[in-house]
Amino acid sequence: MSVTVEKVYTDNPQTRLIKQAAGVLTQGGVIVYPTDTIYGLGVDLFNKQAMEKVLRIKKASKHKLLSFICTDLKDVSEWAIIPNEAYKIMRRVLPGPYTFILKSGRNTPKILLQKKVLFLLIGLLKFLLLLFW
Repeated sequence: MSVTVEKVYTDNPQTRLIKQAAGVLTQGGVIVYPTDTIYGLGVDLFNKQAMEKVLRIKKASKHKLLSFICTDLKDVSEWAIIPNEAYKIMRRVLPGPYTFILKSGRNTPKILLQKKVLFLLIGLLKFLLLLFW
């Protein structure tokens, strides 16, 4: 297992490092990124082996709830059921450093389907959003 540590400037991310991190994700690897409170572990949500790798790193059971990042409210609606009251709150406070706990929707990846609840982070950091575009 090889480990590379790179400093990515969150306000003006370096394109080369974003491409490098995206390559790690594409190959089933794990990235570590800062959030407003702790560091997060990032993997390709659709790669079952990568998801299992995160659980091994965290020493967590497969039943542990994991959060994932969405770019905006439209993206959230693809993965979760958003009650009207929650939608109103989300529209008011986003983007921002918030995690929302919602019921999973019909497009939730199979590895997460055993869970009825999703933790979603929306519009977290510019450089994380760049990883997926």
